[in-house]
Amino acid sequence: MLIVEAAIKAGVSPRRISFTGTLNVLRARLPEAPRSRHLIAGWCNLLVEEISLERLELRRNRINPRVIERPQSKWPRKQEEHRNLPPLKLNFKETICVLT
Repeated sequence: MLIVEAAIKAGVSPRRISFTGTLNVLRARLPEAPRSRHLIAGWCNLLVEEISLERLELRRNRINPRVIERPQSKWPRKQEEHRNLPPLKLNFKETICVLT
């Protein structure tokens, strides 16, 4: 609601008011909030005015369209020579040598 009020005060779209900027202003100003009802309206007006200064710049146009690039693998592609390899001459137990 504060962002919409600040955008109306600034004469811009609510999308142009920074959300994180608004949060930072609120975190800084909430401890200073007055306790009495007759002072809170003036404090809220000052808060909205400060939030209206937290504007975002207009987004620039994209030069390149968004696309998904294929991930590059560090391994070469599987070729025909890698398929149908001959079976191993030794089984697993004969291949492994345990050192003691």
